[in-house]
Amino acid sequence: MTDRSCHKAISHKTSLSGVHALTLMSDHAFPRHSHDQFGVGYIVQGAQRSWSGRGMVEAQAGDLITVNPGEIHDGRSLTEQGRYWHMIYIDPTMLLRQFANEGLCASAEWAQPVAHNAVLSRLFLSVYKRLTHPEDSSDGKEEQLLLLIDHLFAQLGSTQRKPVESQFKPDLKLALERLKDAPEAPLSLSELAEQVHLSRFQLIRAFKCQLGITPFAYLSQLRVNRAKRLIGQGLPLSDVSYTAGFSDQSHLCRAFRNQFGITPGRWKKITSR
Repeated sequence: MTDRSCHKAISHKTSLSGVHALTLMSDHAFPRHSHDQFGVGYIVQGAQRSWSGRGMVEAQAGDLITVNPGEIHDGRSLTEQGRYWHMIYIDPTMLLRQFANEGLCASAEWAQPVAHNAVLSRLFLSVYKRLTHPEDSSDGKEEQLLLLIDHLFAQLGSTQRKPVESQFKPDLKLALERLKDAPEAPLSLSELAEQVHLSRFQLIRAFKCQLGITPFAYLSQLRVNRAKRLIGQGLPLSDVSYTAGFSDQSHLCRAFRNQFGITPGRWKKITSR
């Protein structure tokens, strides 16, 4: 890495449905957002600090990091040179069988956001290498991935994820329901505030205090996650932009890259059959 601003993301096809792998080298500060998937990563070089639903997290080179589905978090480098890390994202449905076999409920999640564990780190790197190797069999990849997940739950603990809505006060719940019902629909701050019987300042304070982000940062996150799913379903990018609520394809591209570190076009390539 150099002293200049840098961001490079390499996406890998894993040949496993619902499992995606990324290699990132970046000094990019990711805003607060969430993923629909479980995420587990390894810091190869540098260090980063993240705000998350499980508290503030600092991870150094050699550490593993985890994120649960729907968990709002951000991420920024602790060094001017940025950081270099690998990530595996896993759709929750892919883990249902593993949850059942281990006696865990479908809403189980990792309890610890960072692990300083050399054995786990070596296992992650071994699994990551297999997942990103095009000639390895899918059965072998799935077996090794499930082994990693089993060790992660054993070492990092598990807890039952509560429905997000149950954590918030009634005024915020109503606002979240309104945004989730139609995230693609145009909506001003004044309109949303009026619909939930709050002033604009009360609405912003409720989101910041209880959720950690502003109403329209949350709405943008809903739209990007919807776009991600639509791309995975094979919808053309030009249609995705409109259907997900973005003004045009360039707006979608900026928001997508800001949240996930890659462009919609790259995501389309790694999810295409």
